[in-house]
Amino acid sequence: MVQRLRLRNFRSFRDASVELRPLNILVGANASGKTNLVQAFRFLRDLARHGLEDAVGMQGGAEYLTNLHSREREVAITITTEPHALVRPKGSSGAVLKVESIQHELTIRTIRSKNSAQVVSEVLEARYTALREDASKTLRITRRGKIVRLQSPDPSLIHALFTGGTRFELDASTSLFELTPLVLGLPPFLYEANIAIYDFSPKQAKQAIPLTSPHVLSEDGANLPLVIQQLMRNPHQRERLLRLVQSVLPHIRQLQTTTLGGQHVQLQVQEAYFDRRALPAMLLSDGTVEIVALLVALFFSRSRLHIIEEPDRNLHPALMPTLVELLRDATEKDQVLITTHNPELIRHARLDELILVERDREGNSIIKRPADMEGVKIFLEEELGLDYLHTHQLLGV
Repeated sequence: MVQRLRLRNFRSFRDASVELRPLNILVGANASGKTNLVQAFRFLRDLARHGLEDAVGMQGGAEYLTNLHSREREVAITITTEPHALVRPKGSSGAVLKVESIQHELTIRTIRSKNSAQVVSEVLEARYTALREDASKTLRITRRGKIVRLQSPDPSLIHALFTGGTRFELDASTSLFELTPLVLGLPPFLYEANIAIYDFSPKQAKQAIPLTSPHVLSEDGANLPLVIQQLMRNPHQRERLLRLVQSVLPHIRQLQTTTLGGQHVQLQVQEAYFDRRALPAMLLSDGTVEIVALLVALFFSRSRLHIIEEPDRNLHPALMPTLVELLRDATEKDQVLITTHNPELIRHARLDELILVERDREGNSIIKRPADMEGVKIFLEEELGLDYLHTHQLLGV
């Protein structure tokens, strides 16, 4: 789980930090910086998945990675996580190590003339517990330019995890984010596959999708029919998904898919109103398709951090209490961050679940927890709801 994120000179953020909890509901006015916070997680995911050069390009290039109010060319991102992972040192009969936390600070310098960036420095600190010994251990990896050094108060930890000594070199275009899972003896998907970002487009998901498409739910949900087809092959998953859908939309009897021309898959739904006939996805409401995509993302994804842009966008206000409860249910094993403008959703949220993003006088985005604001607590004591405070821009008082 991600515990904390700090952004310095990244997009609209001059210097901002946020503590994350199991459920995080991101609110704020248009152009306040909510999407830029999501982009920070996207950058880290793309960095681990594709490398620094491509990650910068996917942000629109070096020119738009840094804060436009600043002449400074360096960007720093610090992320603190609790992986809840176990490490068994290779070739060692020593104690199994539990990774308690990892703090990773990355500083890069953008090169506008080349539309690229290079790593200036990195500091990675991992804290372990040796289960048999019930002892804490710390590994610190520092990087300046190309030189990477490993340090630990317990030298045996380094020897247990590494075979290449305490010093090695990395090219300036390569970050430890690309190597960290292997360096720490963790699964390669620690960063790159643990962050999933969604901004569903129901109209895309209603279309038939080629059988050759990826089976992992895409960001816009366009391959939803193919993902549903895969889930339906497992009786347990099929029953669970249908039960979840019916908890929101009780009139749905069955979810199914059909193959068109032997090359495409289309989603179909059987409703109680038309007991003998399945309806093709093109006849379904955007809200119905959005709910199915949302449930697949929350409960059938292998990712551990689900970031969803405006999941309430196509839903009736009466579904907001159910939506909030589903988001909370998903946090029993995963972490969820959503963005919203919906007062009805906010009305059913808890104060400690809200994160407010707004602009300061210079136009920099700042991040606040309304639960920490004394003014907000006073308003709530006067029985003013969170939805009212959001609508009247009083959550940051």
